[in-house]
Amino acid sequence: MRDYQLEGLNWLMNLHDCNISGILADEMGLGKTMQSISLLAYLKEARAISGPHLVIVPKSTLGNWVKEFNRWCPAFKVLRLQGPKEERQRLVKEELMSGEYHVVVTSYEVVIIERAALRKFSW
Repeated sequence: MRDYQLEGLNWLMNLHDCNISGILADEMGLGKTMQSISLLAYLKEARAISGPHLVIVPKSTLGNWVKEFNRWCPAFKVLRLQGPKEERQRLVKEELMSGEYHVVVTSYEVVIIERAALRKFSW
């Protein structure tokens, strides 16, 4: 990782230690995805916090986030919660409720639609 990415990762770890939420916001292409995945990997490896984690991203970037999780942290089982109503219902029933994943990657729109199911978890 580059110095500025490590700086962002350290900032996120500090926020986590202080029980404060934060958002990485900078120009595109500076590594927010990598910093976020690195934070979750750090929590899993150094703090034994393996999830579940909820990652909410723009719909257009869902596929990329799943690909990056698989590339940089293949130890995580990632659930991509997206699709038409019938597919989401199946995913919620068979995958989400099983709890057999570390990370759920979805969009804000799906969070709103599936909020009843998502509320059942301590993210």
